[in-house]
Amino acid sequence: MSKSICASCSATFPSVSTFDLRRTGSFPQGTRRCLLADEMRARGMVPDNIARKLV
Repeated sequence: MSKSICASCSATFPSVSTFDLRRTGSFPQGTRRCLLADEMRARGMVPDNIARKLV
């Protein structure tokens, strides 16, 4: 099984789609960043046995 690891925050995600879900902001405006743990939880994202770190 593949996984995605964020070079910015070191969080590990079970797929590219969940990896992409935890990013927010705009590239052109320079505001692209990782969601904070509380922001991820507010969107219904939770750690599982593969996503080992929730920043």
